[in-house]
Amino acid sequence: MQLEGKGVLVTGGTSGIGRATVIECVRNGSKVVFSGRNDNRGKELEAELNTDTNSVLFVKTNVREQQDVDNLFSKTINFLGRIDGAFNNAGIDGEVSPFSSSTRENWDNVIDTNLNGTWNCMKEEIDHMLECGGGNIVNMASTSGLVGNGFGLSAYAASKFAIVGLTKSVALEYAKKNIRVNCICPGFVETPMIESIIDKQPSMRRRFVACHPMGRLGTPNEIAKAVVYMLSENSSFMTGHSMVLDGGLTI
Repeated sequence: MQLEGKGVLVTGGTSGIGRATVIECVRNGSKVVFSGRNDNRGKELEAELNTDTNSVLFVKTNVREQQDVDNLFSKTINFLGRIDGAFNNAGIDGEVSPFSSSTRENWDNVIDTNLNGTWNCMKEEIDHMLECGGGNIVNMASTSGLVGNGFGLSAYAASKFAIVGLTKSVALEYAKKNIRVNCICPGFVETPMIESIIDKQPSMRRRFVACHPMGRLGTPNEIAKAVVYMLSENSSFMTGHSMVLDGGLTI
């Protein structure tokens, strides 16, 4: 299996792509700590995956809060021993509105969660991996961090462009330290985040689907399988890369 014997941390692991990645990591032989803000969903998934072995730990975490991040990494290292791989997935979409109607509050919420939350976790991961002699980080970006979008999600797009740049810069800094840093850039995927937008504006489903030449949205499992590949030694010569899974959206 691709992650046999590895210790993996997944943030934003209680739903959507994060949840699918936690499950896929366990299927591929890893021990996993995952975080999220929804305590009930986190504990339910932890119990579901620990029926046979004690291989999964949930830690309720808001990645915007340094105290929460400190607690997450303390418990992660205690449970795993060392962090071989990390998937920084926690994020929000924010309000859907034209830029002229957008608010500073929405901007701050999105940037603080998506970008600063990723930075908070990456800082801890890099420090730990330097001490341990290496590791592997995957950040959640988006096609909206490569080509932008016109759906009223400018703060979200800005945060994802920044994550792509952060990923490439940190990858260069630590390429000779046995630390790989990559990001994944999905198109629109059938997740609770996308569904919440569609619930408010049903016409958005047609617009989202129309972006993809393949004529459909992606699935969380499709993205999770790619993340597992990126976390494994099968991608050992890959760093600073933005892997695109978008049904042709960026062609």
